Amino acid sequence: MIVAGYALLPMQVSRYLRWPLALLLFAGGLVQFLDQAMRVFLGRPLNLLLDINLLPAGIELLQGAVGPLLSGLLFLALGLVLLLLLLGCARALRNLEVISAPRTALAIFGLVLAAGYLPDAQRAKLPISAHLTQSFTGQVERMASVVRERPAFEAALERDPFSRAFPEDSFTALGEASVMVVFVESYGRQALEDPRYASHTKPALEKLHQAAREKKLHSLSGWAKAPTIGGQSWLSHASFLSGLWIDNQIKYQLLSESKRRTLAQAFSETGRESHLVMPAITRAWPEAGFMGFDRHVFAGDMNYAGEAYNWVTMPDQYTLSYFEREIRSKDTPFFAMLGLISSHAPWTPIAPVLEDWQSIGDGAVFSRWADSGESPAELWQHPERVRKHYGLSIEYVLETLGSYIRNVPVEEDPLLMVVLGDHEAGAIVSGQDAPREVPVHLFATDTDLLRPFREAGFTKGTIPQESSTLFRMHDFRDFFIQNYRDKLAETVSVN
Repeated sequence: MIVAGYALLPMQVSRYLRWPLALLLFAGGLVQFLDQAMRVFLGRPLNLLLDINLLPAGIELLQGAVGPLLSGLLFLALGLVLLLLLLGCARALRNLEVISAPRTALAIFGLVLAAGYLPDAQRAKLPISAHLTQSFTGQVERMASVVRERPAFEAALERDPFSRAFPEDSFTALGEASVMVVFVESYGRQALEDPRYASHTKPALEKLHQAAREKKLHSLSGWAKAPTIGGQSWLSHASFLSGLWIDNQIKYQLLSESKRRTLAQAFSETGRESHLVMPAITRAWPEAGFMGFDRHVFAGDMNYAGEAYNWVTMPDQYTLSYFEREIRSKDTPFFAMLGLISSHAPWTPIAPVLEDWQSIGDGAVFSRWADSGESPAELWQHPERVRKHYGLSIEYVLETLGSYIRNVPVEEDPLLMVVLGDHEAGAIVSGQDAPREVPVHLFATDTDLLRPFREAGFTKGTIPQESSTLFRMHDFRDFFIQNYRDKLAETVSVN
């Protein structure tokens, strides 16, 4: 259509269109490229209104994976490529300015318009596409949908059944039991069902089950649907705590500015000190305040003396060791939420699991493996090896949890432990059409502590069955509050 337009217009007019059209073509190509990148890595299309916020996080991830020098060179090369593409678009359009063929142009317009009315099967055979138009219209439609959703979400924020107070008998059925919620990075359904990963994860889950049985811990498993895929773990964390479906950054921002009462606040107000342990957080995080925890523990607070594992600030075994020393071993009941991050991309290197937990100390022992194996730059040239390392990283986390249960006295105090994924891994690992479902594992020192989840449809053991209940990530807040009150009465459905 652009070529035909140039052929129809006189040169005195078309010359003024060169740079506006060059910018349009360049922007369209860039949006299409970013859209494809989002589909590959996050399994969803680009939404400029939401995803512009991911740019700083993406830069940090790249710097953590390949280092500041190489990432700086990559950004410089990318900038030069983009500049050359823009100049190339302008040069190509300048070559069209000398063409004058009005009859041919009109014929092209007629053919293109006629092609629009052909059946899909016949139109697909023509050398005509509308990718540029679809790229822009798709973006407008996705951004408009976010704008339309905003009033409904703001209304949902106001409809909190616990806006004034949580029930006085909330969690009394837990007795003196503490509640420990462990989010496992990128731990999705494909980790259990894709044969490439199941060969690593199923044996690790069986070891985890055996470790729990040795400590006389009871276990159940099920599924939960996450609001995100491939990244943005904070959306799952916020959904879990708030009881609202937080599936984009605008909702997250609105939630963080609201007075919505969270699960952490419910535990704090009923006598359990609440702790947020996030080893991936390396700078100020003001939004953490809305989550309602009494205490925040971030990377700089954990006294880790070892080397970082590329983007991963510290191995998960150190995180659990710190948690055991500083939080779980205290005498008072608590509510804690931890983020385990060793299964975060780029999935290299992978630390060994140390069975001697006393040797962990300040974590310096882990430095010896910080440079082992392939570098991210080498690994990510080979998608199959990337997938293998993903499976190994999930295996590491599950085996670390099993070792934790075996080697620390978790059975000495009443405990309800919830282990679940934050989201499915990116499309490079999970595929283009992976469901947004994550495994959920529950462990308890007393079988009564699991009764609400058992009656809700969770199944025995550490491998969730197809018949297991599918929660949504935002079901957990109200489920806990409604089902752990003064008496463990009939379980209130998540639906």
